[in-house]
Amino acid sequence: MTLIFCLSNLFIPTALTIIKNHETEQVVLYTYEKGIRLFFEKLNIDHLTIYFRGNLNPRRPLFYTRDKRLILNEITNYNFDTVYFFHNSFGGFENWLITKLSSRSQVLFVPIFNDLKFRERWTPGSTLQVLYSKLVYKTEVRPLYNGQVFIYKMDEGFFKKVKAKRTEIAIDHEYIKERIEKCFVIENQARILLLTGTIVELNHVNEQEYTAKLDDLIENIGKDMMMVKAHPRYPNKFSKENELDEIPAFIPANVLLSKFDVFIGYTTSVVAEAAQNGRIGISLVNYLEPVSKERQKNYKDYLINNLESGTIYFPENLDELLRLLRDKKIIASKKV
Repeated sequence: MTLIFCLSNLFIPTALTIIKNHETEQVVLYTYEKGIRLFFEKLNIDHLTIYFRGNLNPRRPLFYTRDKRLILNEITNYNFDTVYFFHNSFGGFENWLITKLSSRSQVLFVPIFNDLKFRERWTPGSTLQVLYSKLVYKTEVRPLYNGQVFIYKMDEGFFKKVKAKRTEIAIDHEYIKERIEKCFVIENQARILLLTGTIVELNHVNEQEYTAKLDDLIENIGKDMMMVKAHPRYPNKFSKENELDEIPAFIPANVLLSKFDVFIGYTTSVVAEAAQNGRIGISLVNYLEPVSKERQKNYKDYLINNLESGTIYFPENLDELLRLLRDKKIIASKKV
């Protein structure tokens, strides 16, 4: 029996491939994200069981006195032979679970993206979080700072402690395409998917700047050429985005690579995944005036550092973006 820790949409294509590769046995997928649970429920895979941690707050005293052990007992009762995980940052409680399971199961770490290149930053708050992870979850982490928030990267010692074997898995895009087409009917023939969410909510760009330039983009490309998909945790849409046909937020954009030719986003890793798979990945990092130049540079570097093949385009303005789409035969050329 196999257990998969799937804590982010970024990991879903690899998780689906593992599920397909283990179709002769029972597979359990563990997540705490409601959107991931709903997505896999809709897929209705016969040999898959979803273990949903729910809305438990790991910082509440009751979690330590009761819930933590209950979850561990439920998980260990499955008697897993193999445990897969993909994350190399965060996942505090799940890291504790993996540590406990490692004494009886083979642990496989599947890297999805390259190491984060953000700088370490030690403050009283980040130091406290590092100590908390070490004392409570028995996981040593390093505080990386992206210019806005801390990202707690798991130290190499964790992977050694759980005897994690690093393994590569080639994503089965054909299987994913067949599954998605079987379970989700998308009749709209638009060629461009606009990925929204987090940009205004996390103060990457102010709302007035965002709304004005996205309205221009939508107006010039044409509403019939585009669909929109919001981030599962940040489903807000602004102005003309509300006039576009919508992909449900719980469907990950990275399982739709065969459906669209162009993926336009901001910092989302989907633009890199699209570029690596023969699609056109466009980031609006340079198109939108940022609140912070430092964060803008960090986000652009993050995308570039995780691109193994293909090209991510970073247009500076609307004319450059439209010219790119015309050159790629996505939209019609200007009439002379």
